[in-house]
Amino acid sequence: MLLEIKNLKFKAIIGILPRERSRAQNVVLDSKIYYNPKHKSLASFGGYLDYGEIINELKNMVIERKFELLEDALSEILPHFLNTHKAIYKMSLTISKPDIFKECDVSITHTMSAKTLVLKSMEK
Repeated sequence: MLLEIKNLKFKAIIGILPRERSRAQNVVLDSKIYYNPKHKSLASFGGYLDYGEIINELKNMVIERKFELLEDALSEILPHFLNTHKAIYKMSLTISKPDIFKECDVSITHTMSAKTLVLKSMEK
């Protein structure tokens, strides 16, 4: 199954520029979450992810952590979801800052799978 979250908009402190550290800016998240509906962790939800919970968790992580780099946010958020929500086996996340420059939006995307996460932990 694929759960898509598109255009999740909120304000957060994210970035390294002085103006980004002092005032919350608009942030937009887009995500593709691949999950196994037959995973035992979803039995009480009828085989579906609670997308309200996922949305709140994504927002809260970005708002509370006040990441300096978009890359840091992705490096923390993706493993968190893959470790916490066992039914999720692959996740792609795009974080955009639509107002940082007048002439363009800035965004970064990363995709991670549970297999990649396991391999990385074995390398340590």
